[in-house]
Parts: sequence; C-alpha cells; structure tokens
Amino acid sequence: MTAVVALIGVVQPDVIAVTNFDYDADGLALSAFQRLLDENGVMLPFAYAPRPNSGRPSGTDIDQDERLGEPEDAVGYGRFWGDGGVAVSSRWPIDLEKSSEDTETLWADVSNASLPDMIDAHLLGALPVSTSAHVHAWIDGPDGPFAILTSASTAPVFDGPEDRNGYRNAAELALWREMIADIEVPFVLAFNANLDPNDGEGHHQKMLEFLASPNLIETEPQSNGGLENADPSHAGDPALDTVDWDGPTPGNLRVSYVLPSVDWSVLGAGVFWPGRDDVDTALVEAVGPHRLVWAEVSLKRD
Repeated sequence: MTAVVALIGVVQPDVIAVTNFDYDADGLALSAFQRLLDENGVMLPFAYAPRPNSGRPSGTDIDQDERLGEPEDAVGYGRFWGDGGVAVSSRWPIDLEKSSEDTETLWADVSNASLPDMIDAHLLGALPVSTSAHVHAWIDGPDGPFAILTSASTAPVFDGPEDRNGYRNAAELALWREMIADIEVPFVLAFNANLDPNDGEGHHQKMLEFLASPNLIETEPQSNGGLENADPSHAGDPALDTVDWDGPTPGNLRVSYVLPSVDWSVLGAGVFWPGRDDVDTALVEAVGPHRLVWAEVSLKRD
C-alpha cells in the first residue's frame, strides 16, 4: 500500500478509480487509504465504494469441480464477500444519492451477450454478470456534474474449453455498452476490462468494437516502459500495454482503460510506466504488475 500511495502522489490525480480494493461495511480501509493519500499531498476526501460481487456466495458449483463454497464459486472470485472490490476517490464531492452500482443484472439478461456452450450454462445465466460491480459515481465537478464509471472484469482464463470466463468477460463489456448508452452527463469509463484488443486470451473483437463506440474517445495512452518491455510475439502496440505479466504467456497486455465520453476534450493521456533509467521505475515495479492509466480532460464548451 505504501508504494501505491507514493505512486499516486507522483501522478496527483483529481479523481481516481481503484480496483482490487477490499470492501468493509464501515469503510475503514478506504478512510485509512484517504488519510495516507492526504499525508502524501493528495487530497481526495470524497469516496464511493459499494459492496461488490467478489466473494459473494453463488450457491452454484461454477468451476464444476463438485465442491461448493470455494473462491471460484463466488459470483465474483473472492475468499470473502468484498474481497477485491472497486472504489472511487475524488477531490470534488460525490453525490451518494445519485451514485449507483449494478451488481444484480443477470448474465442471461445482457443484450448482445452469449453464454458458453455447456450443459449447465443456464445456471450461469441466472447469476449476476458483474464480477465486482459496474459502478457509477456521480461527481459534482467545478464545471458541472460528471460520472466516473468503473469495474473489474473476470479474466478470460482459468477455465476449460467451454471458455466460461471468456464469455463472461465479454458479457461484462456488453453490459457497459448498455449502460453508457443511457448516461445523460459527461463521463469517464476507467476500468479493468481484463481484455486486450489483440493479444492474450479473450474475445478480442468485442474489445475492438467497444473501443470504436461512437460515444467514447479512444485516448490510446502510451508509455516508454511498455515499449521497452515489449513481447516480440505479440501483435498489439506494446506502448499501449498496462500490465507487466511474466511472458511470453500471458505477457504484457493492455487490460486497463480510461475512456472519456465525447463530451470532453482530451488534453493528454498515458500509462505511468517509465523507462528503465527513470527515477520512478523502482516505485512502479514495487506496486505490482498493473500500471496506472491516466487522462487529462476538460469539458467541451457549447
């Protein structure tokens, strides 16, 4: 956590979405996190972190190993209900009455989403599709309200030839497509899609189609570190990668995204992954394999 806070202190965001953040009912962990940020010169006093699906008992043997109650059998992978949730912290007030999360939409009810070809697919279709939560945080910004949207999707691996997790990952992306079509304020979708448009496992075409959505701006954030650590076997642009996993499989991939709606002008974007000789390289490596993705935006004027 110390390295994470120090890295955020270098970037100095006005709003940040954090995934894999454990939930507790009293918000004690999140409050402690905000205090650490404040001590490091990052004032993000407002936060929203709903209870996620990760660790939520499903009552279904999802991995079909004839054992119930394992982390793999939760609605979203987790050792306890709230293990690895999502949180939004902001410099500006978050309207908690207008903020919301979708943890209940069923897989079978997501438009343009498919279930895997397996005998018990109907059991999966009757479960919530969101691994964590599809979070909509309403922020009262200085130039008007806007929304930060975030989630952390199932990785399209750790399954069998039926591609259960690959189909679920694609369904979670399809749910976002439904949700952003109905949002009436400017928004930024900052999420871990766990899906690269070109490399690794998963339904790549779904990600390519999503990035081409007419109501989103594909910022194409890049880094020197990604470029320097390129996997030669990969088809995608390594400068766009956001995670440094051991290779060649899965290797470095682009799995995290910051996608503003078309209501914004993009002033800059990038992945905080410095080159080998940069002073912040050791700090980034101490945080773990995932890299921070950022965008600087301003609302367009009528």
